[in-house]
Amino acid sequence: MRAETSHNLKDFAVKSLKTLCLTLMVLLALFSVCSPGVCAKAKETAEASEEKTPEPSFAEKKVTLYTGYEVYYSALVDVDEEATVKYKSSLRRVAKVDADGIVTPLSAGKTVITATVKTGNKTVKCAMNVVVKDPYYELVEFPEGVFAGTDTVYSVKRYGYDEPVTFRLTGSQYASIEPLDGTSCVLHATAPGNISVEVESLGKVKKQDVRIYEGTGTIFVVHPDSKPYLNRYITRGDYNRYTACYFLLRSYLERLDTVGGGMLVLKKGEYPVIATLCVPSNTTILFEDGAVVKKIDNTDTKALTATTSLFQCVAATHTSKKFKGYGGEHDISFIGEGMSGIDLAGIKCTAIMMCHNKNIKISGLYFKNVNGLHFIEMDASRDIDISYNWFTGYTATSTGHKEAINIDTPDRNTGGFVQGWTSYDRTPNKNVYITDNVFKDLEVGVGTHRYSQAEKTESADMGSTASDKGTNVEGSDEKAGVDGAAEEEEPAPQMYHAGINVLRNSFFNITTYGVRLMNWKNAVIRDNSFEETAGFITGATVYDEEGNATVPKLIGIYINGAVNPIVTGNYFSGFDTVISACPWKNSKIKSNPAIDGGSSYDITYNDFSEKTLEYFKKNKAVECTNQILIYETYGKAGTVIPVVYELK
Repeated sequence: MRAETSHNLKDFAVKSLKTLCLTLMVLLALFSVCSPGVCAKAKETAEASEEKTPEPSFAEKKVTLYTGYEVYYSALVDVDEEATVKYKSSLRRVAKVDADGIVTPLSAGKTVITATVKTGNKTVKCAMNVVVKDPYYELVEFPEGVFAGTDTVYSVKRYGYDEPVTFRLTGSQYASIEPLDGTSCVLHATAPGNISVEVESLGKVKKQDVRIYEGTGTIFVVHPDSKPYLNRYITRGDYNRYTACYFLLRSYLERLDTVGGGMLVLKKGEYPVIATLCVPSNTTILFEDGAVVKKIDNTDTKALTATTSLFQCVAATHTSKKFKGYGGEHDISFIGEGMSGIDLAGIKCTAIMMCHNKNIKISGLYFKNVNGLHFIEMDASRDIDISYNWFTGYTATSTGHKEAINIDTPDRNTGGFVQGWTSYDRTPNKNVYITDNVFKDLEVGVGTHRYSQAEKTESADMGSTASDKGTNVEGSDEKAGVDGAAEEEEPAPQMYHAGINVLRNSFFNITTYGVRLMNWKNAVIRDNSFEETAGFITGATVYDEEGNATVPKLIGIYINGAVNPIVTGNYFSGFDTVISACPWKNSKIKSNPAIDGGSSYDITYNDFSEKTLEYFKKNKAVECTNQILIYETYGKAGTVIPVVYELK
């Protein structure tokens, strides 16, 4: 019994040892197989096996179809080949679908196409929204304005049909049309005028009124609710309902600068503008009847603040240039039609500012409500035409001499023009025609209130006149006086605005001066009417330089430092003084002591010939207290010459 037990224990031990060895071998094998890379791969395989199989769906979730037009072949994705599919339309009168998923549009409306996909024991439903519309067309390229002598493509886009459209023209004396294909034609504009281009299709007629303008370059037509060119600026934080028109006009003026000029047409409506708009060369801004650019000073944003000018005759790309002479922008026009123009709304601002320009035209506009500055600021510019405009409405200033049209020079000493695109070279204006305008209820109609004097090194060919005395030559005996003392220096030549013509204008109810000639040479003031009414004089608000209320000065024409002006054929009624002429000297600017004001310049004197005085007498005055006053000495009264009442 013991021998048998011993034998069994021995067998048990041997078996246990073998089992243990086998277990160890299996563990070692598993350890060697499960390296990091192999384990990661096994993990990915396990995760992949746990991912869900993509469910079937429509390739397009939403489609638009057209009644009576093409059917739609719907497509499903991620569908097993062995799956069965059933289609259904939620509103069969709008669109039906067959067993193959082909959708047929029937009537305008909306429906949902459902596909029930069954694979084995699994069923999935997917949906597609279908919008059905009646066929229609749109005018996609139909500009409202073109230039005469140009060819322009007009085109439409068809939706839900293929039949060609028909083009017709009203106004064949100005243009003709030539069909190109089923959706477009060419408009041949031959002369300025108004036409209509009609399109007929699907039994419907659409018409676009088109105006053919005279001009060259690129033309843009905008409305107050138009978007900026190519939607520029609309994503800016300061683009809002207050600034929208500013960015609208700015974007198109910048585009005209890029393309070399053309025309910007403002259709009827109000265009509120907060900041300065820069106008490039070869550009016309046309205000159609009822178009008004109105100054505002509120933007509901701190990112864009109000400026003190609306239009400046300088390209946005040139505002950092230091122009000299008449070398700035050129060939710019502001043209108004009907009752259109610029309303400064009593805000301190200049409507149009020019400097170093040439060939500028401002015509047919209504300027309203100036306050503290000018409707037009003109500096260092030549060949200017300002005609058939209306200037009216003012807020009284302490100086009382804010002109509707200010004729000035870019001069650091006088501070008359302070933009960054001038070299402050004191260039005067030249060849200016101010004709057939109306100036009503203003402080001053046209004039200059500070003059410039040239540096001694400057030539006198820009409107200035040199002294009659010779110039000392270095080394000459004449250079030194007695005992070697230097002779008194020659005064620097005055800078004269040359060829200023004020013709056939009407000046009504002016509180200070109708026209003020200060350093004007060879000016012509002719055939104008100057009239004051008792009611306006009584109610006019006027202040002196100390800010105290005072009575209007009521001088028809004021002359300070003019050379041989022609003042003739004018009519005066109700003025204190018809013509007053005296020497003048600039004063310091009380409101800005940092600026000299040109007070260091020499006194400027009038230079009248006998012919000049004879012209003075050829005016007519009715109910005027004084007639012609001429003061020859600065600060002292001089000769009084009566007006001849009948024109000669």
